[in-house]
Amino acid sequence: MKSQKKKGLRLVIVIAAFAAIGGLLFGYDTGAISGALLFIKRDLLLDDVQQEAVVAVLLLFAAISAPFAGHLADKFGRKRMIIAAAGLFIIGAFLMAFSVDYLMLLAGRAVVGAAIGTASMTVPLYISEISPASIRGMCVSLNQLMVTIGILAAFLVDLGFVHGGQWRWMLGISAIPALLLFTVMIFLPKSPRWLMSLGKRKEAEGIFNKLGNTPEETDVSVQRIETQLERKDSTWKQVFAPATRPAIFAGIFLAVLQQLTGINTIIYYAPTMLATVVKESDTAAILSTVGIGAVNVTMTVLALFLIDRWGRRPLLLFGTSLMAIALIGLGIANAMPDTVMDSLGWIFNIALFIYIAGFAIGLGPIAWLFLAEVYPLEIRGKAMSCGSFANWASNFIVAMTFLTILNYLGPSITFLMYGIICIFTIIFIYKYIPETKGKSLEEIQAFWQ
Repeated sequence: MKSQKKKGLRLVIVIAAFAAIGGLLFGYDTGAISGALLFIKRDLLLDDVQQEAVVAVLLLFAAISAPFAGHLADKFGRKRMIIAAAGLFIIGAFLMAFSVDYLMLLAGRAVVGAAIGTASMTVPLYISEISPASIRGMCVSLNQLMVTIGILAAFLVDLGFVHGGQWRWMLGISAIPALLLFTVMIFLPKSPRWLMSLGKRKEAEGIFNKLGNTPEETDVSVQRIETQLERKDSTWKQVFAPATRPAIFAGIFLAVLQQLTGINTIIYYAPTMLATVVKESDTAAILSTVGIGAVNVTMTVLALFLIDRWGRRPLLLFGTSLMAIALIGLGIANAMPDTVMDSLGWIFNIALFIYIAGFAIGLGPIAWLFLAEVYPLEIRGKAMSCGSFANWASNFIVAMTFLTILNYLGPSITFLMYGIICIFTIIFIYKYIPETKGKSLEEIQAFWQ
């Protein structure tokens, strides 16, 4: 029996790892633009607003697609929506690689944005619903680990193609993992909890058993899900009903604050900032972002092992505190007189590394995990799409305004502003985000009721 249990747990981890290729694509297409933008702006003669648009159109379409993805995931299933997202990733990669002008590039970025909006919601949702409570935090966080690996891979690919400014290769090579995701997902099981929502109990029981549950554990899981499904219908009215409202707004605010603390300004614009603020060469600027990507992956791996041991709240509070310290340090360093500007390069890089480390161990993996595990099954797709939409909409606003704010307010005030938002986020987490470590999805939902 124990060997069957271990075999089932290993199968869950393998399924989660393959599904998390969606996270890899999310990370790659997020990170690749940072290096590519250095050359796109020269080849296509883009001004600041057009550069912001190239970055932000992906985020806009991610935000637009997220609410639809939630509804479609409830209707057609988590698995099918991940396959659809993989198809969009492939189409977007080819459009970007063969762009002949600014508008075609925008179109490719928009298609990839729709893919990311779909994958960023459905992948952690799918993984959370196939994973037992004992390893759910680790399995869902595999998605965030793959996001960070995707970002690091993007920085390395950018570095590899930096000579000659081959930005089309930087953006188009993501078609390869997208094709892998499309192919592999065809053979993975459907979410048993989604099958239960359709009344397909026998099929759901079969999948629960394959995933390492004993017959008794399967019976308990099925009974809990059936009890939950008897309570309410899956409607938008129910999403915002008084009983579910605290969980909905906690998720939405955490998703928004994950972006308003400035993470993607670093991912999208780090080379641009290092080239303009610190006066690094293009190659040195991209090389610095490789270091950022390596720190991101390393700390996410650490979070993977700690998240089901230490819990969600301690990692959130510790990580966001590191982010606040780094941003305030950047703000103070940039306010120093010109006589110390020669030393700004190493200070800038160290502060960025500390900031990324804090995000990778806290808000990075846990915000998406919280969205995936906190909502009742009957409204989970719709509810998670609300958080996903809020995340991408705030991401769009930050990306579309960052260069303008940086040029208007200067680096010092800009970084101090994001540091203050981090302090506010710490207070919010302390007051409103509960601990979910070691609890089944059904137990977590009972907490809010």
